[in-house]
Amino acid sequence: MVELIHADIFFFITTISIVVVSVGLLIVLFFVIRILNNISSVSKRFREEGEEIITDLHLLRTDLKKGGSQFKHFFRFLKSFLPKTVEKKEKAEK
Repeated sequence: MVELIHADIFFFITTISIVVVSVGLLIVLFFVIRILNNISSVSKRFREEGEEIITDLHLLRTDLKKGGSQFKHFFRFLKSFLPKTVEKKEKAEK
């Protein structure tokens, strides 16, 4: 009879521990699924933004082919704001 009580106590403790471990694993699985969902949405957003950047670069390339001299004047204008010592260093390096 004592052996039967020991077996019942063993199965009761085993059942409780399996339930606790299962609940813990379900909680961990829930958070892993949420993290994977966030990663998926971020990846989708990167893909969309990457496609937009590629489109913008193609448009910029087309504009440069059509009117490249306009950008040349713009860069000259920006270069005029640089101090003269920087310009001399750049010429010396060439």
